[in-house]
Amino acid sequence: MTCIVGIAQKGKIWMGADTCISFDTSFISLDDPKVFIKGDMICGVAGPLNFKQNIQYNTDLYCGLDEIQDIKAHIAMEIFPAIKELDGFREAELLIGYEDKLYEIFNNVFVCSATKNYASIGSGSDYALGCLHNTRDCKDPEYRILRALESAEQFCQGVKRPFNVLCM
Repeated sequence: MTCIVGIAQKGKIWMGADTCISFDTSFISLDDPKVFIKGDMICGVAGPLNFKQNIQYNTDLYCGLDEIQDIKAHIAMEIFPAIKELDGFREAELLIGYEDKLYEIFNNVFVCSATKNYASIGSGSDYALGCLHNTRDCKDPEYRILRALESAEQFCQGVKRPFNVLCM
């Protein structure tokens, strides 16, 4: 239960997330953000916390990005095979921002690049995507991300404040 939102705009990647984790019928705020910067990538993880921590602290996944010509191929052929073996992968989704593109890794084994300059994953993503579409003419990406997360929070019980937003 979460919502991760990303926007690629003017050579930067913005990404935000809620801080809620759920256990059965209980919800608590997480002090470990679901979005983080790792080298030249910005990442957001929807899924088990142990999977997120493995992705965040496993430096091998981010080696050699300076030499990559095709980042989508690198994600599909190098990063994806490594992370699918991690505990919690089957329940997780990953949003990666690199240079000026967003890439989604879905737990049903495929990688895709976002067709718009925005993307969202997690249980609140449908609500966030609707809001991102409706604010597409707004020039402030942080404002758009916060509105998208608020929309997800309004309609999805597993999305809760506070929200974290990063830019790189």
